[in-house]
Amino acid sequence: MGERARAVGTEAENKAWKFLGNLGYKAIERNEEEYDIDCLALFPQNTSKYELIKPRYAPTGLTAIEVTEESLRKTKVTEFREKIERYNGDHPEERIEGGILLIDQKISPKMIGFMRERGIWGWGSSRQRLYKEKWGTYYAWKDTLGSTAEIALDDTCSFLLCSTPPPTKSDKLLHFAVFLDADTQKLSMRKVEEIMNRIRESSISRLLEIGISPVNIHIEFHSVGGVSVTEEDFADGLVRYWKTEGINIITTKKIFLDYRTFPSM
Repeated sequence: MGERARAVGTEAENKAWKFLGNLGYKAIERNEEEYDIDCLALFPQNTSKYELIKPRYAPTGLTAIEVTEESLRKTKVTEFREKIERYNGDHPEERIEGGILLIDQKISPKMIGFMRERGIWGWGSSRQRLYKEKWGTYYAWKDTLGSTAEIALDDTCSFLLCSTPPPTKSDKLLHFAVFLDADTQKLSMRKVEEIMNRIRESSISRLLEIGISPVNIHIEFHSVGGVSVTEEDFADGLVRYWKTEGINIITTKKIFLDYRTFPSM
């Protein structure tokens, strides 16, 4: 039984390190035995705009990471915080700025709040699924469509942008994938309009100004906190209006994706 438990733990950790590496994290030290921390990692500063940025829900700087298959309890969070404090007490010049706890279960908003008060970012099944979709889309677009960048809108939202100018087989000039990373915020029509207007201002308006019309775009939305808007609302409230201004929103897949209930790792 002991060997089996250790094997399952090792398998889970290996999946976690691959997952974090795909997001862009660089491991500084794994299985830090003195402080019993699974991994110390950094998200390096981008050297090119065509790279994934740090996840919106994550600490900045040196980060402690723990992977657990146990049920999530407050004592687990408190113990993780105590490990970080012991490490920081011995390393005042290279302090851990916060911790990420990966657990393959849903984390309640109340527990998320408890964790954040202690400098721990909880990556439950919903958030892991969101981030997997982000890097999966990023690499798929990069390999098949062209250079892809991630652009932050604020602390809870970012979007992938891929431009496919002629000559290309794609009938869309621009591809966008929006990732709303806020546990307590559902993706509403009002939020969709706010995000779309900011995307328009930053990435579409200039094309219209220089006479490119129509501009065909693909858009998709991914939300960790749920979705309350329908595709009918989107079509009636925005797609038709934008079309009159020379922006055609063309989608061949589901526009709004909600990861609250999906299993991940």
